[in-house]
Amino acid sequence: MKRSSWSVIGALTVTAFIALGSKTAAGQGLPAAVGSPRVYVLNSAEFVGYPRSFLQFGAQGVGGWTPAAFFLIRHPRGNVLVDTGVSDREIDEPGSVWGAGLRQYFGLKKTPDLSIESQLAKARLKPEDIHYVVLTHLHLDHAGNLSKFPTATFIIQNEELKAAWWPDKGFEGAYLHEDIKDTRKFKILRLEGNLDLFGDRSIEVIRAPGHTPGTQLVVARLPRSGMVVFTGDAVYDRDNLEKNALPTPSGAWQATGMLNTYALVRQWRDSGAQVLFSHDGDDFKTYKQAPAYYD
Repeated sequence: MKRSSWSVIGALTVTAFIALGSKTAAGQGLPAAVGSPRVYVLNSAEFVGYPRSFLQFGAQGVGGWTPAAFFLIRHPRGNVLVDTGVSDREIDEPGSVWGAGLRQYFGLKKTPDLSIESQLAKARLKPEDIHYVVLTHLHLDHAGNLSKFPTATFIIQNEELKAAWWPDKGFEGAYLHEDIKDTRKFKILRLEGNLDLFGDRSIEVIRAPGHTPGTQLVVARLPRSGMVVFTGDAVYDRDNLEKNALPTPSGAWQATGMLNTYALVRQWRDSGAQVLFSHDGDDFKTYKQAPAYYD
């Protein structure tokens, strides 16, 4: 099936499936739905002192404090998590998932208050309260902790699943077997294009290959705050967006794809959208922090 056909026909089929799934989940004693969508900004880890050139190729010096952010969307039709951050095993067993070399290179810091449970508790939720997990991609700082959501439905581009299990040469280092080993046991909606999650444009998943073969953006539309864009690693931070700067070659599977995504995000931003980066320390400090939220 061509992608253009999937965008119309497949998305309708998936939306119908999700609507049925929401009805089923609502009968399983999950927290009462909120009246309108809310976005919570969460964090899973901190990076300090990594080479700045990793985010912007050719940049000098080291990066300052940088989060590994992820996001929660509480929606009347189900709780949606955007990414799952760095593996919580790195709290009690440093290096057990990432390895000592990667921890040192990125200056990884992972403390108990940055666990999935601690972060979700800011919104009075537990992992079992999450209905859907949208993975912007399956790299180690965005797809740790997948196994903490055995009852959720995962939404992933099919190309990203293939890339994680059979990565191209030179791009294998950011996919960790420990993170993805249980994906074959999960309920997964394999996308080949865009998805209107609830059929009302309140949450949309937008295919944006570039950083990886199956990178995707997530867009939420809120009653008061308007359009909110979650970039994942499609755009690392504001410098990438403003300067049209590409990351290190290992962070750009398809450079033209990344540049096209930059242009799309700038268009949304210039139209009034709030852009929430996963790895911009300066911007992160200006965001509303959970338990505060955007609505």
